[in-house]
Amino acid sequence: MKLPVEKRALAMMNAALIDGSDLSDIDDFAKKYDGKVSAKEKYKYVGRTVKERVKNFKRDNTGFSCSTDYKKGKLVWFSVPYDKGWDATLDGKKIEIIKSAGMMAVKVPKGEHNLVFKYHTPGFKLGIIVSIISFIVFGIYTAILVFRKRIN
Repeated sequence: MKLPVEKRALAMMNAALIDGSDLSDIDDFAKKYDGKVSAKEKYKYVGRTVKERVKNFKRDNTGFSCSTDYKKGKLVWFSVPYDKGWDATLDGKKIEIIKSAGMMAVKVPKGEHNLVFKYHTPGFKLGIIVSIISFIVFGIYTAILVFRKRIN
């Protein structure tokens, strides 16, 4: 936020905002941004951003997936709001999602990889279980009332 407004978009093409507690986790995948942004370099940033984007991006009703092919490990940033309900896998193995200014970032090693993000509503499974148990208890209670009425 210390950068002038006209330079912020260029800075975001070149940097992801990472909480200090997560910095040591990404040392091999990113370097600290020095805060210098030159308007003359904007085409370099745009070109690099386009060149280094993820490939085969697909969205469905539970999340999204993509593939990567990098010559060195990268911190890949997604402009998708971070939420505890997101899970990410890299080549089928669960990976950590890093919160980056309210958005999501993941560490991707060099080489070809497939990333899959799935969203699960927090508390949904517990809600279903509580609902089923409540329905069963209600059914038993109703059956007892009907049985008692017939006996009397």
